[in-house]
Amino acid sequence: MLPVAIVGGGPVGLAVALDLGWYGVKCVVIEQGDGQVPWENAKFVDINMRTMEFCRRWGIAGEVRDRGFNPDYPQDTIVVTSLTGHLLGRLRLPSFAQLRTPPVTAERIARCPQSIFDPILKRAAAAFPCVEFRYRTRCEGVEQDAGGATLALTDLANGTHETLRASYVACCQGASASIRDALGIGLEGEGLLSYNANVVFRSDELLKIHDKGPGFYTAIGPEGRWATILAIDGRSLWRLQLTTSIDPSTFDRAEAEVLIRRFAGTDFNFEILSALVWARREVVAERYQAGRIFLLGDAAHQLSPSGGFGLNTGIGDATNLTWKLAAALAGWGGSELLASYETERKPVGKRNVRAATGRWNANAAWASAPGPGILADGPEGDRLRAEVRKTIQDVLDRANCGFEFGARYEDVGLQLGYRYDRSPLVVSDGAPPPPDDVRVYSPVASPGARAPHYWLAQNQSILDLFGNGFVLLRLSPDAPDAEPFAQTAAACGLPLTVHAFDIPQLLHIYNMPLVLVRPDGHVAWRGNAFPADAPSLIDAVRGGKRQLVPT
Repeated sequence: MLPVAIVGGGPVGLAVALDLGWYGVKCVVIEQGDGQVPWENAKFVDINMRTMEFCRRWGIAGEVRDRGFNPDYPQDTIVVTSLTGHLLGRLRLPSFAQLRTPPVTAERIARCPQSIFDPILKRAAAAFPCVEFRYRTRCEGVEQDAGGATLALTDLANGTHETLRASYVACCQGASASIRDALGIGLEGEGLLSYNANVVFRSDELLKIHDKGPGFYTAIGPEGRWATILAIDGRSLWRLQLTTSIDPSTFDRAEAEVLIRRFAGTDFNFEILSALVWARREVVAERYQAGRIFLLGDAAHQLSPSGGFGLNTGIGDATNLTWKLAAALAGWGGSELLASYETERKPVGKRNVRAATGRWNANAAWASAPGPGILADGPEGDRLRAEVRKTIQDVLDRANCGFEFGARYEDVGLQLGYRYDRSPLVVSDGAPPPPDDVRVYSPVASPGARAPHYWLAQNQSILDLFGNGFVLLRLSPDAPDAEPFAQTAAACGLPLTVHAFDIPQLLHIYNMPLVLVRPDGHVAWRGNAFPADAPSLIDAVRGGKRQLVPT
C-alpha cells in the first residue's frame, strides 16, 4: 500500500511531496493538469520569511530568491490617478538586491511567481526516489475504510481507469476541492466578499510612457481605489488587478484592454496574456481532517490575496502535517498525533483569513469615492487631490515596516509569530505566551512558538538543526545531563538529537536551559530540569494519550 497520496500538484501539494521526500516517505502526486504553469496563470509572487526558512531546509532558498524576480527593480508603492496623471502618494522602498535579512530570521522574503516557484519545488521533490508524479491523472473520488483509502483514478491521456490504495490522502485540490465537497465538509466564515479580476499582460513600454518611475502602482479614481498594477518579473510582465467588484458574467478581454489604458492614462503597446475572474472569499473549512483524509491550502482556507498570505499559509499546513504523517507511518507517532493537525492549523487559518480581509479593507479605505473632482483641472481639483494626498501619505507614513527588510515585514508577526500553545502536543511551562499581534513578532521560545533564529556561525542558523526528528537543546553547561532523557526517548521510539551550547545570548533568547523542538521547528517543551515522569513528556509531544501536567 502507498503511504501517502497527494491529490493536487500545485505549490502546496508539491511542498507536501518535497517534505515527505525529506522524511523518506513514499508518496505520489496526482494532478489532472500537465504540471506546467505558464506565466499568464501565475497566481502569487510573495514568498514570506517562514516559507523561505522551509525553502532553506529544502536547499532551494537561494534559487527561489535569485531566479524569481529582477532583484534591481524598486519596490516603491506609488499611488496615482493614472500613470500619466497625478501622483497622489509614494512610499520609497529598496529593491530586493538592497534588502537586508532581518535579525529575527535566517531568510529574508522573496518574490517568485508560481511559474518559477512550482518547477523549483518539483525538481527538489523529484530528487527523492520515494516521490512519484502522475500528471494528466484525475482523482474521481476517495473511499476510506479502517485499513486505508481507495482512490479512483482516470488517466486523461488514454481514458483508462484504475484504483490506488494509500494509507493517507493529502487533499491539495484548491478552492473547488471535490474531495472536500464529497466528504460533506462545509466552509465557515463571511463567504464571498467580491468578484475581482486579474489581467496579466506583457509590455516593454509601460515604464517608458510615464514619469512616476518603477514600482508597484495603485490607481485612485472617482470611485476610490479601483486597481493595482504589479510587476510580475520586474521586467516586462505585469498584472492588473481590479480591486473593485465586477460582474463576472460580462468581464472580457475587451473590457480588460480599456481598463489597462485607463490605468496608464494613454495608449501604448501591450499584449494581454490572460484575463481571469476570481472570487475574493473569507472562509475556513469546518474540518481539516476526515479519517485518513486531510485538507491543505485553498481546500482548507480561502482568503483575500491582500498581503500575500494564501500560499504561505498553505506551506505552513504542509510542514505541520508531513512530520506527523511520517511519525504515524514509522510507528512512533501516538494515537492523537494526526488529530493535532486540525487543532493546530485551523486557528492559524482563521487568523490569516481575518488578517487578509483586514488588509483589503484598510487598502480600500485609502480614498473612498472622492468623486470626479479627483481628475479635474483647476483649483477645485488641486484642492481635492491635496486632501487625498494627505490621507494616503498618512497611511503610508504609518506603515509599521522595517523598510530595509522589505514591504511585507510589516506583517512579521503573522509570518513568524503563529503559535500552537493550545495544542495537546505542546507542554506549557506555566508562563503566559506573548500577545498575538500580526504586525509584531517577539522572538521567544515559549512552548508552541516557532523556535527563534540565532546565528551559530557564518551562514549557520540554529534553525538548520531542526527538521529530522526532535531536537533537544541543552543551552547551559549547568543544565542537567541529557543522556537519561535521550535513552528514554529512544526506548519510546522518538527520534531525538541533542545539541549542547554554551552561548549566554542564546540562553537568554530561549530563556531556559532545556528546550525540546519539534521537526517543524516549533517548541514542544522547555524547562530548567527534566520532569520526573519523562515518559509522559515524550508521550505528550508525540501525540500519545498520556498528558504531562506542568510542575
